[in-house]
Amino acid sequence: RGRLAYERARLTGADPLKEGLIAQGLDYANQALQRDARDPDALELRGTLRYWRYLLGLERDDVVQRQLVADAKADLLAAVKQSPNQAEALRLLAHLYARVENDDVNAKEYAERAYAADAYLRSVDEILGRLFFTSYDLERFADARHWCDEGVRRFPREPIILECRLWLMTMKAGRPDPAHARALADTLVALAPPARQSFQRLYERMVVAAVLARAGQPDSARRLARASRGDAEVDPTRDLLLTDAFVHTLVGDTTEALRSLRLYLAANPDRRAAMADDPGWWFRPISNDPRFRRLVDAQP
Repeated sequence: RGRLAYERARLTGADPLKEGLIAQGLDYANQALQRDARDPDALELRGTLRYWRYLLGLERDDVVQRQLVADAKADLLAAVKQSPNQAEALRLLAHLYARVENDDVNAKEYAERAYAADAYLRSVDEILGRLFFTSYDLERFADARHWCDEGVRRFPREPIILECRLWLMTMKAGRPDPAHARALADTLVALAPPARQSFQRLYERMVVAAVLARAGQPDSARRLARASRGDAEVDPTRDLLLTDAFVHTLVGDTTEALRSLRLYLAANPDRRAAMADDPGWWFRPISNDPRFRRLVDAQP
């Protein structure tokens, strides 16, 4: 009954009905856990519903939101402790570590475990995409290429998979091909939902700018990146500026890179501490610049 409530909530677009079904599902999950506190399916269900409640923004209070995530994580970890191959719980843990905790190491580990447990799990394309991007972020470029190849083999037209082919060209050991990058970018824009195409066009052009930088075309990279920054209306979280900072780091324009990073961190102050602790390979070339240290160490 709890699982049915969850599936019904996924199918409805009405927030009040969705919220009621989530509450119903949580009640059934708690009833199941009263009968067996270690049941992995019940723990997974309660963790799933708690995490989904958080993702939907149904709680406005920051303290309550943090507690929801902590409780969801505890439930999902308990589920995989009882049943190590609990694939859906493993998938959600990978999502939580990547999305909420910015922890690529654990995100990659749980995504690998989810894929090993069930290669035909719902949202397996998302798992393959996460395996690519966590490998990419961790500089495990051979792994990144492997997971991209695996994704393309299985889901050759899924946008999250096609995306990896474009990002492969931005890696240190990548093989940049600007013409192919532009063609891929056009395909990804065409596949995006109409409401998202304005952002998607800027996003893909920004990645192409990084490919141009890798291909030794700095002037073209600068021009395309600067024309693709967008604004707060099309990109409220200013993610385009993070990639813009990467492009300008690649072409040696530290001042421009720091300008974009400053605007990005102003919109995402929660990312400041993580970047201060580990700037990642994108920004390692400028991480010893005193201006970078002042930027990431500053209080939001």
